[in-house]
Amino acid sequence: MHIGFRYHVASLVAVFFSLVLGMLIGSALFQNDGLVQEQGHIIADLENRFKALEIRTKTLQASLEIAQEKENVLISFWEQVKPLLISDQLRDAAVVVFVNEGLSNLEGLINLLEHAGASFLGELQLPVTERQIEGLISDFEKPLNKKIAIVYANSNQLDLSSLDNLQHHGWQIGIIHSYDADLNLVDLADKSLVISGIDTPIGELALIQGLSQSITGRYGWGKSFSSLLPTVIGE
Repeated sequence: MHIGFRYHVASLVAVFFSLVLGMLIGSALFQNDGLVQEQGHIIADLENRFKALEIRTKTLQASLEIAQEKENVLISFWEQVKPLLISDQLRDAAVVVFVNEGLSNLEGLINLLEHAGASFLGELQLPVTERQIEGLISDFEKPLNKKIAIVYANSNQLDLSSLDNLQHHGWQIGIIHSYDADLNLVDLADKSLVISGIDTPIGELALIQGLSQSITGRYGWGKSFSSLLPTVIGE
């Protein structure tokens, strides 16, 4: 049983038995037929509500299990077709990832980029210094097919002014965040590729398509997003 359901049911059970115990004690102390009958009605009503809650809990749990099964099938399907859709889309591209404090697990993102043919050069913690930016520019003065800086965001408070110098030297900027991160990055979409839901198949595909076509804009879920996938706009 899902922990939320389990906690909810356990709380109601505790309340139910507390009420029953209180009524039994009250009945023993006060031998009043009217009071006893009223307590019996209350107990019967509580029993009916508890049974209804139990049925609803089982129904919700079954729905949750079905939804989880569907999600697992979709993830398995995506892992099988992903190489066909993204292979070599970022061939010979060099990628640096910038992360906010608190973001450390980049394994999924790195695997995605490498599947697309990109070379992962490393990660830098935000905020970055001008010296670090100048170092990147100096290290990659030699023309490459594509130079990409990806910002993995977990906050609306992003100071990306230091990355303007990278854009001036031909770097493409991509800003990504997870599906459950409630971020408003619309102001950054004029000059950058902004992807919501990077931890979903659509987010992964949108990132690779957007970077491969040097597209800017906001893609994924949200009111002000251009579309789910960049290629829909280009068709």
